[in-house]
Amino acid sequence: MIRNLCVLGSTGSIGTQTLDVVDNNSDELHVLSMTAGDNLERFLGQIVKYTPQKVSVRSEEGAAQLKNMLLERQKGESFPMPDIAYGMEGFIECATMPDVHIVVAAMVGMIGLRPVMEAIRHRKHIALANKETLVTAGHLIMPLAEAHDVPVLPVDSEHSAIFQALQSGSSERIHWFKMHWLTCLFYFTCNIFSKIFNRFLTALAIIFGIHLYFHIIF
Repeated sequence: MIRNLCVLGSTGSIGTQTLDVVDNNSDELHVLSMTAGDNLERFLGQIVKYTPQKVSVRSEEGAAQLKNMLLERQKGESFPMPDIAYGMEGFIECATMPDVHIVVAAMVGMIGLRPVMEAIRHRKHIALANKETLVTAGHLIMPLAEAHDVPVLPVDSEHSAIFQALQSGSSERIHWFKMHWLTCLFYFTCNIFSKIFNRFLTALAIIFGIHLYFHIIF
């Protein structure tokens, strides 16, 4: 079964890596909608290559410019013209298209929060690469996902690694690892403070010795 993707932020680092994954799994993944900010040149190339049904950019001016760029490109190359939207409503439209299965949330900053929340309300699976979404609004996102029975899977490097580690063993093994990690952290912290304290005492002794020397001399 082919899974249809919405890539929120397709021209950024995570967005372009997502499209690389699509290239390597073209029999399983298809890009149905895409969004971008101001990098219209890169977005143009992606649209021509992946032929999404709907796209959205940040501003109305950007949407008009993108349309002109696509029309110019069509003079020498055949590809379907997508529906072009803009602004927050355009981002939400892309994320909530009826045939979208997975929303890759790769937009930078808080701008991706509303599209992700609306995607959850429409029961889209969320591949989350935007840490800010959970850092600032985790108390909204996770209960909403639970209420709509929607999985939120981390795909960015650091939190994906932690997620995979937590899935790799039993709770007892994770607890064992956590306790050993905390023990190592405690030892490392004590060692650092011990060195700092010893250096402080050495500096204090030197200052006291200099003060005593000048007191005796003068």
